[in-house]
Amino acid sequence: MNTRKHEHFGWLTAGAVIVTAVATMSQPAVAALEDDETKAQLGAVGIFGVAGVVAPENAESDLVLGAGVDLGSLWQPWLKVTAGVSHWSAAIDRQAYGQDVDGTLSDTRLYTNLGTELFAIKSIRPYLNAGVALHFVGADVPSDPSLQSALQGTHVGGEVGFGAVAHRGAITLGAGARREFVSNAKNWTFTIGIGTNWTPASR
Repeated sequence: MNTRKHEHFGWLTAGAVIVTAVATMSQPAVAALEDDETKAQLGAVGIFGVAGVVAPENAESDLVLGAGVDLGSLWQPWLKVTAGVSHWSAAIDRQAYGQDVDGTLSDTRLYTNLGTELFAIKSIRPYLNAGVALHFVGADVPSDPSLQSALQGTHVGGEVGFGAVAHRGAITLGAGARREFVSNAKNWTFTIGIGTNWTPASR
């Protein structure tokens, strides 16, 4: 278990370092994009919703849904903060544990991320982010109560992601991919989303 925790926080630290380094190198370009923003402003400036596909390592691919809040910027105007929730439930991979089992695995995730938009191609802005999340992993395995007990639990995990957003006035469209490092529910997640911003500083 300690090894897994070290792995999770190692990935989180690596992701945070990468985001910070790239953001620092990209600061002049990002600053030029945000000529209406002169300092970091932390506070709710928008909301968004996402839908997509989750691909867990030990379960079948399935639908993931989420929602979140754009919390402005922290320390520097180009360092964006978001927080939110997501949920998925999928059939367990029957061969993942070396035995035939029927059941479901689920994860409800509460997260916060730091990210940066790298540059602009017209209205499209690629981004990188990294964060930490609290995962409520659930399992329903009627045929194997001991496996069910082993799978479910509450865990803290790191995550890193990338994608692109397009700002159209108060509306933001986005698409991205994310790798989540969490005990019993490691996964890749691919989503598209739509949001609205109510302050110029968030665009």
